[in-house]
Amino acid sequence: MVNILAKITHIDERLNLCKGFGVHGSSSADSLLRLGVNRAILMLMCAFLLASCTLFGCAAKTPYEVLEGSVISELDAYKKVDRSMVDKFIEYMDISELEQFDIDPVKFTESFFADFDYSIDSITVDDSYAEVVVTIVSKDYLRFEEMLASRVDEMEAMSAKRNISSERYKQIYGAAVMDCMDGVDAVLRQSIRIGYTMDGNTWRPSSEMFYVVMNTLVPLADDEQ
Repeated sequence: MVNILAKITHIDERLNLCKGFGVHGSSSADSLLRLGVNRAILMLMCAFLLASCTLFGCAAKTPYEVLEGSVISELDAYKKVDRSMVDKFIEYMDISELEQFDIDPVKFTESFFADFDYSIDSITVDDSYAEVVVTIVSKDYLRFEEMLASRVDEMEAMSAKRNISSERYKQIYGAAVMDCMDGVDAVLRQSIRIGYTMDGNTWRPSSEMFYVVMNTLVPLADDEQ
């Protein structure tokens, strides 16, 4: 709208500069008449452009667009492995202790979300309540735990035979954790349903979306809502 008004103002200024200067071969009255017609056309253009902006460019978003934007904003943080999400995941999973096994919790989290993706299946709105259904693709955390448990069994058998020191065992365990996480395949998860309620003029998730997602990605983690 600023650009439209700027252009109109510029045209209007140019018309004002023409006052007092008759068109060659025309009387002052003819010139003024033409200026009046031009100004009337200018005002009609202004009204049309502002109306177009109101109807198309400046229209308020629909509930579907608002809800879709909310979900995309949240889930893109996982897809892009946003650092603020990484920190929240580390705290939620309580995996800072992995450092004692020479594992960087950030690297572990980045590996877990490396194949994360999602699609919005449907959005339904019923007065002051709405629901968004989303399908998620992510690494199978339960499969990761199974793979790691198998590796630990092998490590314990090897440790008994070779009398491996506790420090060396920690290093081997740390390497096994990252190997299993890097190697586990991504799978199609069950669809999640994200509820929204209207709070004043704002759509808000019925529960914190982070925990809704975590309950699907890491089903055995404690729900600390």
